[in-house]
Amino acid sequence: MSATPTPHIIALGLNHHSAPIDIRERFAFAPDQLAGAMQAICALPDVNEVVIVNTCNRMEVYLATAITTTTPDAITRSVLDWLHQHFACAKRYDRYFQHWIDRDAIFHLLRVNGGLDSMVLGEPQISGQVKEAHRLSANIHHPDASAPGDSDSKLARSGPTVMGSVLDRLFQCAFRCSKQIRTDTELSRHPVTVPYATLALAQQIFQDLGNSTLLLLGAGEMIELCARHFAGHPVKRIIIVNRSRDKAEQLAALVRDRIEVEALGLDELADNLHQADILVSSTASQEPLISKTMVAQALKQRRRQPMLMVDIAVPRDIAPAVNDLADAYLYAIDDLTSVLDANRKSRANAAQAAEVIVHDHTEQFLRWLNLRRAGRQLQRFREHAHMQYERQLQRARQQLANGADPDQVLATFGHQLVHKLLHTGTLKLRHAAEEGDQTLIDELKDLFKLPEDADDDDDHGSDADDADAGHALGGSMASGSS
Repeated sequence: MSATPTPHIIALGLNHHSAPIDIRERFAFAPDQLAGAMQAICALPDVNEVVIVNTCNRMEVYLATAITTTTPDAITRSVLDWLHQHFACAKRYDRYFQHWIDRDAIFHLLRVNGGLDSMVLGEPQISGQVKEAHRLSANIHHPDASAPGDSDSKLARSGPTVMGSVLDRLFQCAFRCSKQIRTDTELSRHPVTVPYATLALAQQIFQDLGNSTLLLLGAGEMIELCARHFAGHPVKRIIIVNRSRDKAEQLAALVRDRIEVEALGLDELADNLHQADILVSSTASQEPLISKTMVAQALKQRRRQPMLMVDIAVPRDIAPAVNDLADAYLYAIDDLTSVLDANRKSRANAAQAAEVIVHDHTEQFLRWLNLRRAGRQLQRFREHAHMQYERQLQRARQQLANGADPDQVLATFGHQLVHKLLHTGTLKLRHAAEEGDQTLIDELKDLFKLPEDADDDDDHGSDADDADAGHALGGSMASGSS
């Protein structure tokens, strides 16, 4: 018997728990690669929907599938093969990848979006990044957009995009869950953030931050957080550098009323790097923007005054070889763990309350998914019953047209309809009874709310009772008499 097409949800990827930064940056998508990547993955066999969550700490692929004979593990393998091919890997890095199926995949996404899986426990930025991934996938055309939306081999899609109705429902569930976590727990209140960690490191290196200059490379959400955070702390000035000087100026305008700030273009970085006592970098560049040579020159101009450099980009913005230079204190995103551990310990109680919320929302979504899985079979069951009804009704009408007795026609119609509807099930029940399998019989009682037989526990039934039972189960049974 062929397997029933069943929608599954699969999540696979790597993150700061499973892979060091040098592995994560191998599998980091550039923003302009995401659309093509989702379309390519969606074109793989048995993959129907896809969303990629791509941040500095994780690259995770979420899939909705419809499977006949293909297992979720086999689909996971095909996506892993595609990822290794796309990123031109000379060897396999499977051991750094994690994958989750159905309940585990749902639970994982809800934890990720709620900030429970973040390096900074409870940080709110991840929810915005997940929402952006959801928004992007909802606007990318499905590679098979012309195909029918409802079939036995694929899940119905609400539109011709790589995110269909299943993942859309899942991500909406994740957004509701994180909103409840923010409302009902203390998890997201005053979290220890990357800017906080950077300030803590700076206070260990510099005796007086009041005369220091902070250089921010980038203009995204994390850089904006750093600008706002340091504008309220004792640094003398901020320099914001971006590939687009206009974007740097827009960000500078947000804090200019609180601190001295200057906006520069990326082409001015090398000439101004020596001014930075503290540097925080977070861009989407696929190649390092700051080389060892650039930092060596800046240190020479600074007369060996130390520089603190925090690179939270993946791939990294600052060449790792900078670590070889004396007086250059380079921290990548993974190096902030020790600073952030205190945050995780202090927020343990709030995290436990949030985990309960995640569990509740996971169960709610699973109920919807399970009903969706059963929906097609329930529909077929009703269609089968209606087909038998129409067939028997047509026969009855024909008999009436031929002058048959109406009472006899109605009796035959009822008898034949009951027989057609119950025949296959009765044979299954007969076989179960012969094999001594009471489970199916008990399920039948519960399913149709059958009344209890007063003689169920009476072991002294007559041969006539046995014969009646055999007839009820679809055939005759030996009565013991000749």
